[in-house]
Amino acid sequence: MSEDISFNQDGSCVCVVHPQGFSIMDTTTSAVSKLYNDKASAYSLARLYYNSSLVALVGLGEDPGFPPRELRLVDMKTGETKARVLFPTIVLNAVVNHDRLVVSLSTAIYVYNLTNMKLLQVIRNLHKVDGIIAVSNSLERNLLVYPTYSMRSCPARGSPVSAEEDLGTDTTDAAEAILQTREVSIDDDMDDTHSYDNRDNDNDYMEVSVTSPPPQDPSASLPEEQEVIKAGDIVLYDMSLMRPLAVIDAHQHALRTVALSSDGSLVATASRTGTIIRVFSTSTGHAMVRQFRRGSYRCRILRLQFSDDNRFLVVTSTSRTVHVFRVGGGVRDTKIGGARIAAEDRGAAPERSAPLSREGVARLLRGSRDATSRQWNKILGGGSGGQGSSAERHFAWCSLPGPSSNGQRGKCCAVSIGPAVHQDRTSDATAMSPREDNGKGKEDRASSDTIKNNDTESTGKNVTSSTRQTFLPVHIATGDGILYTFLLDPDAGGECALQSQMYLLGQ
Repeated sequence: MSEDISFNQDGSCVCVVHPQGFSIMDTTTSAVSKLYNDKASAYSLARLYYNSSLVALVGLGEDPGFPPRELRLVDMKTGETKARVLFPTIVLNAVVNHDRLVVSLSTAIYVYNLTNMKLLQVIRNLHKVDGIIAVSNSLERNLLVYPTYSMRSCPARGSPVSAEEDLGTDTTDAAEAILQTREVSIDDDMDDTHSYDNRDNDNDYMEVSVTSPPPQDPSASLPEEQEVIKAGDIVLYDMSLMRPLAVIDAHQHALRTVALSSDGSLVATASRTGTIIRVFSTSTGHAMVRQFRRGSYRCRILRLQFSDDNRFLVVTSTSRTVHVFRVGGGVRDTKIGGARIAAEDRGAAPERSAPLSREGVARLLRGSRDATSRQWNKILGGGSGGQGSSAERHFAWCSLPGPSSNGQRGKCCAVSIGPAVHQDRTSDATAMSPREDNGKGKEDRASSDTIKNNDTESTGKNVTSSTRQTFLPVHIATGDGILYTFLLDPDAGGECALQSQMYLLGQ
């Protein structure tokens, strides 16, 4: 059992937090290779900083000297604590990129400069952010995404209500959230409940707050339309300029999970219903480029993860099926809604020379069904991508072994996809000489393919053909301490093959 599990920024290491401490394993090898093991205390979460020895730790509460509202930056090589930060409430999540440390509480977000642990900004009065944050790893687009709420007009009783997003419909246009930005000195809001080592009191930081709705008079009569809180929006925040960029109307219901692509060009969202996953462009602020349907029944989404080239989006949930959606495909790049993603090549697929196996026939049947579904979808007024379009189904999927995850597997999960691996496949075939081929009938040629003859000069020559196939490894680390590695075919899709299954904490 693990309290928390996460990959580092490039997916080469996985960190598992267990009741005795935390362990770091290497995922690039075929066997479990433990790089570091700590049993000094009990932790609620641990975040790695790429492949360095720096780790951010949050206490679990069992040790009185390490409460769950304290975060420490520790050097694993020397065991030295670089910084200690004490927050007003429990730390729910923490994420690290190249130069920022973002800490999420229940209703506030703290942004630090990772090089000197200077507090840059405090985002307060959020509507139950609950640790739902994501950051990009790009130097050009240093973005933060977090959920927010906005004031919306609600029709009076008896007025028609918009359909739920479970039916695949889209919401109305986004109204602007009420954002207030003001400068305050670091001493104005710093007391004994929030302190950190080596802080610079001469520098200022920015505080951003979302204004709470004004109190309503209960004696006043209700108008035809009244203002209500909508909790399905997200805020794009620039951590280089230290200001919000846009508010995106993502879902009807409150958000469960958000994810940013590595370059910061795309953001994926999932609500508490877990049926619809949407992908937006961060360049234009609120342009939806893809909409996917995970399933028809409600489920809790655990993790959303983009591939490095933004072609695929991996979605894990409390069910035993992991969905892989294709955001873009092909080799050409285009700009859809301002986001640079790969465009699908709609030309004819090259004819393969290798003979079709049973698996290949099954893929052809699945492809024909998908093409027919897309054709009927266009006839009935659907499409792919853009506002008002119908949701697309998954491109590939993985089936986790074992029963449905109603226990430890549903508590936490981590996903990493890529980099690509190549496998060479060879096949032997017997090529007949033209003279013998003319003298044989169809039945003789069919029998000559199955009967082995040691005399290669009289029967023909052995021809060996080799094909090189590319796969994307999908690493899924579950809360019960198991690391699954599946192989995704980026061209054909379908069911991913299970390559390995390793126990991170012992069998």
